[in-house]
Amino acid sequence: MLGDLDELVLKCRNDVARAHIAEAVRAYKAAAYRSSIVMTWVALAFDLADKLRELSLQGDAAATKRIEEYDRIHETNDVVASLRFERELLEVAKSEFELISEVELVDLARIQQDRNRCAHPSLNMDGEPFSPTAELARTHIRTAIEYVLQNEPAQGKLALKLVMGQVDGEYFPHKQDQVEAVLAHGPLRRGRKSLVRNFIKILLKKLLAETVDHVKEVKLIACLQAVKQMRADVWLEFFLTDLASVAKPVGAAEEGHKLLGLVLRLPEAWGALGEGVAVSLENYVRALPIEDLDLLPETYSFPPLKSAAEQRVKRLTPDDYSGLFLLSLPRYIWEHFIKSFCEAVSITRAKAWATVITSAHRFQPELLTQADADAVCLAVVNNMAVRRAPETAHILRAIYEAGLSRSTVWSHMIDEAEIDEAAISTPF
Repeated sequence: MLGDLDELVLKCRNDVARAHIAEAVRAYKAAAYRSSIVMTWVALAFDLADKLRELSLQGDAAATKRIEEYDRIHETNDVVASLRFERELLEVAKSEFELISEVELVDLARIQQDRNRCAHPSLNMDGEPFSPTAELARTHIRTAIEYVLQNEPAQGKLALKLVMGQVDGEYFPHKQDQVEAVLAHGPLRRGRKSLVRNFIKILLKKLLAETVDHVKEVKLIACLQAVKQMRADVWLEFFLTDLASVAKPVGAAEEGHKLLGLVLRLPEAWGALGEGVAVSLENYVRALPIEDLDLLPETYSFPPLKSAAEQRVKRLTPDDYSGLFLLSLPRYIWEHFIKSFCEAVSITRAKAWATVITSAHRFQPELLTQADADAVCLAVVNNMAVRRAPETAHILRAIYEAGLSRSTVWSHMIDEAEIDEAAISTPF
C-alpha cells in the first residue's frame, strides 16, 4: 500500500510538485493524517499556480492576468486577497483554463474542504474533533496526483489548440522520430484520455475527410504513429473506434491513396474498417494507379491485401515500370516482367518488355537467374515476336555476360533460332 503511494509520487511531472506531495506521503506514513491532508492541498494549490505561470509564459493572456494578481498578493502580503485567490483557485482552473473537469472539481474541492477542517478546530455532530482516516488521506493524495500533479499545464480545448497549432505549423517535422520528440514535449504525453482521443479524431478527419497534400499526409500519419508510441494505454481503443466512424468506402484515387497509406503504416487499422470500406480498398489495390505503384511491395507484404496486390502485379504493363520508384525491385515483379516478355503477342510488346527487363537488370543484375535465362531462351525458340524484337539481343547479352549461357537450353536456342552467338558476345 505504501509502495503504491511512492510510485504515484514518481508520476508527478516536475520536481517541485513531487517534493510537495512527497511531504504529504511522509506524513501519511507517520499516521499524521491531518498534516497529510493539509500538505496535499498545499501541493495541489502550488501546482495549479505553477501551471498558470507556465501558461502565461506560453502567451496565455488570461493566465498572465491571474499570475500578475498572484504575484501582487504575495508582494503586498494581502491576506484577504490571498484567501480569495485560494478559495477560487479550483473554479478558475476548471472554468477559465480547463485544467480540471466538472467531476474532478467535486473530488478536488473535497480536498480543500477537508484541509480547512484539518487546519482549523473543527467538531463533528457529536462535538468531537474532526479526525480524518487513513483511507481519506490516501484518497486525497491519489486524487491530487492523478487529477492535477501528473498532468501538463494545458488540457481540454486549450491543449488541443496548442497541439494542432504545432502540427499545422510550417516547421513541424515529418520524420517519425522528430515528430515523436516534438509531441513528447507537449500536453499529449501526460494529457487526459479525452485530449488524446480528440487529437486522434482530428488527425483522422484531416487525413481521410479533407484534401491534403502528400507532405501533410505524411505528417498526419507520423503523428498517429507518435501517439501510438506515447499513449499505448489508450491508443487502440480510441484509434479503432474513431477510424470506424470516419473511414468511408473509397470513391476516388485520392481517398484510396490516403486510406491505403494509413493501413500500411498502422496495420491495426484494417480491423476497424467496415466490410464495405475494406472491399473498396481491395478494389483500389487491384487497380492501383501508376502514381501509387511505389506502395505495391508494402501492400503485397500486407496479408489482408496480398491477394489484391498479386492481381495488380499480374496486370503490370511496360508503362507501369516508370511508377515503380523502387531501390530494390521485388523478385515477384521481376518474374512477371520475364513471363510477360516470354509471352509477348507482338513485336511491339516484346520490345517494350525487353526494354523494361534491360533497365531493371542494369540496376539489379543479381535478379537474373538460370531459370530466367532458360525461359528467355525457350521463348526465343518458340515465340516469333520475341525472336524478332531487336531488344531481345540486349537480354541475351546480359545472359551471356552473367555466365548463364552454358546450359543446354542456350545451345538449343542457338541451333534452333539460328542465333549468331559471336554477335551476342561482342559489345554493342
